[in-house]
Amino acid sequence: MLMTACDISAITKPWPVQKRVAELVATEFFEQGDKEREELNIEPIDLMNREKRDKIPSMQVSFIDAICTQLYETLAGMSEHCSPLLNGCQQNRQHWKRLAEQCEKDELDGLE
Repeated sequence: MLMTACDISAITKPWPVQKRVAELVATEFFEQGDKEREELNIEPIDLMNREKRDKIPSMQVSFIDAICTQLYETLAGMSEHCSPLLNGCQQNRQHWKRLAEQCEKDELDGLE
């Protein structure tokens, strides 16, 4: 559990750091998706599909909800010293949620 917490700990960092790391990871995933499309002739999953870039904020919210929150809640329950990790995760979820809502609004506005 601690190794996983360390592995995904960028989600707990201050927003500018979290956003930058997410951008770097997305770039790596998109490169993988491009290779899958070009070399294997398959459609990449949304997470690795450059054409689904606008879904990153909602995918981040889903990732936080499905994995991160439970993990950091458990750690914070074991030691109060881990509470800042949970707090950072929760704050970043709020940022990603706002971006996801804005992307959804922009998408709906584009349909009008």
